[in-house]
Amino acid sequence: MATALYNRAINLISGINAVKACWIAIFFSALLIAGCGQKGDLYLPDQAPTPTQQ
Repeated sequence: MATALYNRAINLISGINAVKACWIAIFFSALLIAGCGQKGDLYLPDQAPTPTQQ
């Protein structure tokens, strides 16, 4: 019985599950990095800038 539980635990930890865990970690790390340095609220300006005369 203990051997069966041990083998099942090893199978859950190793193999494809470890690869999926790495991809998930990479994905969320990329999301965190992409959000760094962005400031302010996203909004549409009320008026377009007026053209300047030269």
